[in-house]
Amino acid sequence: WLPIDILMSIEAKTNALLNFLLLLIVYLCVRWLHTKKDYLILFASLTVGLAVGTRLNGLLGAGIIFFTLVFAYHGQIWKFFTEKPRRVILFLLPFVGLFVSSPHLLVHPKYIVRMWSRAGSGSLLWSLDVASQNILHTLKFLAGGWVGFFLFIGSIGIAVYGIKKWSLAHKVVASWFLLYLFIFSQTSVPIIRYAYPLLPVWLLLFGSFCSNVLLHARPWPRRLVWGIVSIWGLTVLPFSLAYMSMLREAPLQHVANSYIEDVIPRGRSIGTYFNAEFYNRVPINYEKYIIFPCRDLEEGVRTLNDFNTMPDYLEVPVRGVDCMERIFHTSEAYTPMATFTRPISFGPFTFDV
Repeated sequence: WLPIDILMSIEAKTNALLNFLLLLIVYLCVRWLHTKKDYLILFASLTVGLAVGTRLNGLLGAGIIFFTLVFAYHGQIWKFFTEKPRRVILFLLPFVGLFVSSPHLLVHPKYIVRMWSRAGSGSLLWSLDVASQNILHTLKFLAGGWVGFFLFIGSIGIAVYGIKKWSLAHKVVASWFLLYLFIFSQTSVPIIRYAYPLLPVWLLLFGSFCSNVLLHARPWPRRLVWGIVSIWGLTVLPFSLAYMSMLREAPLQHVANSYIEDVIPRGRSIGTYFNAEFYNRVPINYEKYIIFPCRDLEEGVRTLNDFNTMPDYLEVPVRGVDCMERIFHTSEAYTPMATFTRPISFGPFTFDV
C-alpha cells in the first residue's frame, strides 16, 4: 500500500524488485524443504545473484539458503554437498545470476566496489547506537499505523518462538525475518524503502500464527484473533487510502524548494543532503546556488576538511539527517526559517507520515 514510493522513486522501484527476488528465494527454499528437488535450491542460488545485481543488499538472500541448509541438516551443512558432490555448483550460480542482471560488470568489474563505497544512507552502522526514532516511525508506517506496529512487535516474539517449535519451513521464514530486521536496524538511515523485504515475511509469520489459532485453539483465543485482525484491518484501510490520496497533490519537497527559490537570493550557499546527481529528489536550481551536499561526504567525493565554512542556509528533512547534524550542527548553528509538513487524512482519520 505504498504506491507513491513505487511510482515516483527510482530507488524504490529497485527495492520493489529486490523484495520480489528475496521472497522468491524464500519460496524456492521452502519448496525444496518439502520436495528435496535440487533444481529448486539451485534456482534460489541463481536468484541470489540476480538480487545482488539489482541491489547490493540482495546478498542477504544467501542467508535464506544458509538457514534452509542449517535446519534441513541440523547444522551439518556439509552433508548437502557430500550426498551429491555436483551440488557445489550452488557456489557458482550466484555469479551467473549477477552477470545476467548486471552484464556491465564484465567490462567494469570495479563498479560493484564503487557502489559498495557509495552506500550512503544504506550503509551499515554495526553499532548499538541506532536511529531508534526513525526505526519506530518506519515500522509503524510499514504496518499501517499503531495497531499494526504492535502486531509487528508481537511478531518478533512469534518468530523467536517459531524457530524453536515450528516446522522447518517456519523456522526458515522466522530466521530470515529476524536477520533482515537486525540488518535494517543497523542501516544508517532506516527509511521505508529499506524495510520493504520485512513486509511479506511479517505477514507470512503473522498469518500463519493466526491460522494456527483459528484452526486449533479454544473459542476465546479465536475470538481474540478475529477481533485484533478486524481492528487492524479497519485502521489499515483508511491509512492506505489516505496515503494514496497524496498522489493527487504536489510533492512536499517541490513546495519547499519553490519557497527556497522565491526567498533565497542567487549566489547564496545552501546545505543539503543530496548532491547534483540526485537533483530530481531535491530539484533546487544547482546553477543558481552554491550547494554543500552531505551526500558527497558519504560517497567519499569530499572530506570533512572541504566543509570548513558553514552554508548560509540549510534544507533539512523534518526528521533530520545524521550527516547534516554532524557536519553543519543544524540544531545549534541555525534557526528554523520555514517548515513544510503535510499530514495525510481520509475522512475523520489523520495520519502522521
